Amino acid sequence: MKYRVLMTAITAGLIGITTAQAKPMHDKGEMFTALDADNNGELSQQELSNMRETMAKMRFDAADTNSDGEIDKDEFMAKAEQRAERMFTHMDKDENGMLDADEAQPPHHGKHHGQHHGKKRHGDHDKSDKSGDREHAKGKRHGKMLERMDSDGNGSVSKAEWDSAMERHQERREEMKDAQ
Repeated sequence: MKYRVLMTAITAGLIGITTAQAKPMHDKGEMFTALDADNNGELSQQELSNMRETMAKMRFDAADTNSDGEIDKDEFMAKAEQRAERMFTHMDKDENGMLDADEAQPPHHGKHHGQHHGKKRHGDHDKSDKSGDREHAKGKRHGKMLERMDSDGNGSVSKAEWDSAMERHQERREEMKDAQ
């Protein structure tokens, strides 16, 4: 039974570590530079709306260690091993190098997993949702992100505003981690 719980936890981690567990793979300056498509030192709402695609490309490039435009089995397995190591370290609360049954339980991080107080996550959609509705919702989310980050209200996010927002995000992650 313990073996099955441990293997389930490891498999879940290899499939996708939550953001609360995942180590930031790039520094905030690198992400800002990648998002700033027109290199003007500011992020527009359009540039912020490309964050998911930009992060996916950065993850791909980080895994493609020989830069051949493909991830071979060795590169894939190396990345999976790194993720599994980070996951194990995060789960091993007493730092004894072993996971007991409590430590091996899958994480539950409120709105990041399934329903949160009866509300849908931003990625959950009924089959009846239309593509236009999803795009509208996505635009609203990115608009709110811009609003939260744009402290001077000029309609774009400067490097200083980005750094400040990333610092607040990191502080919230640490608070969530400490609360567990």
